[in-house]
Amino acid sequence: MPMSSLYRVGCVYKHYAELGNTWAVKPRFVLAEDGLSLVERPASVRADLANSRKHSEHYRTYDAYTDVFHRMTPEGKRCYLLHFLRNRHAALELISGLNKGSQTRLTRVLSAFAISVLKRFGKRPYQPHKQPTTLISLTQSEQGRLFGKICRSFYDLSLERGSFPIIVVTSQGWTNKYPDIYREAVKNLRTLCREESIDLQDFGEQLLQLDSHEAKLYSAESVHLSPSGNRFLAAWLANEIKALVRDGKATYSGRF
Repeated sequence: MPMSSLYRVGCVYKHYAELGNTWAVKPRFVLAEDGLSLVERPASVRADLANSRKHSEHYRTYDAYTDVFHRMTPEGKRCYLLHFLRNRHAALELISGLNKGSQTRLTRVLSAFAISVLKRFGKRPYQPHKQPTTLISLTQSEQGRLFGKICRSFYDLSLERGSFPIIVVTSQGWTNKYPDIYREAVKNLRTLCREESIDLQDFGEQLLQLDSHEAKLYSAESVHLSPSGNRFLAAWLANEIKALVRDGKATYSGRF
């Protein structure tokens, strides 16, 4: 589970936290007296999702980034369009629509040109998941407590279904550049998980120990690992499982 999950647990309309996720509207949990309460997403049909104003009250109530997004985004439709188009996938979607949905070579060339121009002259989009200083504050906020409760629910559900759960967090991309911030955030998350009587495993620390050659080989600066990086992760997970079994914290009937 990457650190960006801390942002996502507070989202309903992901576009407010990750600019360009224009169709990503999802359910979320909120804290309740008995643990968690599920809030269903306001719409599931694309035609309904396109009308964000129709659901503005729902977003203001349940999306942690609605107000921040509108404060940080420059006023005026023209400036907002620049923000929107700086996301490559959003630009492709828009240009494809203008070309009747066809993904031709011309479409790709126009998209690449539009992106290069907008990256040069457009303003930097609001991306809270790339603000390192807010990572620690999130672990100390309601979203941090929500994270702990969700982990507890996942833990219980796994046990009910006959699986032993292992909750793993990892650094990704920009968090590798701020190891002290990442480690402090993990420390806070561990405390929250211990309050829920569960353990948290940290794969991100393994990535932080890689040298530049290994980081490139495993694509450790990206959100997703390379094939060799996934083998590195699998070997680490196997060792973690062995340790849990050895310490009597888990049972395992298979072979390593």
